[in-house]
Amino acid sequence: MDNNQEYSDLEVYNRLEEQMNAHSAYRNKGYRVDTVIPQTSDDSIPLQIIDVFMGIIVFLMEKRYKNVNEKEDDVTLKVKSDLIYRFLIQDDNINKIQRKVNLYKWEGNEEHVSEVNLGDYISEFMAYKTQFDIKEMIRLEKFRNEYPRQTTKLYREAMGYKNSQLKMIQGYIDELDGKGRNSYFLS
Repeated sequence: MDNNQEYSDLEVYNRLEEQMNAHSAYRNKGYRVDTVIPQTSDDSIPLQIIDVFMGIIVFLMEKRYKNVNEKEDDVTLKVKSDLIYRFLIQDDNINKIQRKVNLYKWEGNEEHVSEVNLGDYISEFMAYKTQFDIKEMIRLEKFRNEYPRQTTKLYREAMGYKNSQLKMIQGYIDELDGKGRNSYFLS
C-alpha cells in the first residue's frame, strides 16, 4: 500500500489488514494477511499501476465526469474523462476490466458483502461520454467546414479548448476523419 503519513495517522494499514482478514473469513477464502507494508509509489511500478486503475474506477463510480461545467477543475475533468474513454475503447479493455476486476461493498457493521457491478458504471460513463463527444465533434466539424485545412491550434482555440485539451481535439479530428480516436497515439 502507498506510504502516506495520513494513512499512518488514521491507522489505515492496521484496519486494512483487519478488513482483509475479515473478508477472507466471511467469504471462506482461506487466506490470511499478516501485515500491510507501506511502500513509496515512486519506487514501485506495480503500485503505480494499481493506483491508476483505482483512480479510474473511483472516477467512474463517483461519476465525477458529470461535474463538467460545474467546477473550477472543469478542464481537468474533461481531460481525465477523455483519457479514461480512450483507454476503455482500446482493444478489448472494457471486457478485460469487467472480467478481471471484482469489487465488493461491505457497508458498516452488516455481515453482508455484495458484489458491485462495475459494468453499470462503465456503461453509464460510456453513454455520457459518447453523447458529450458527439456534441463536441459536431461543433468541431462546423469550424472545419467553415475554415477547412487549418491547424489544430486554430480549431482548438475556436472551440475554446486549453493547451491541455490538445489530445482531445486531435482525437476528435482523427475520429471525424475515420482514423479512430486513438490513431494519433498509435502512429
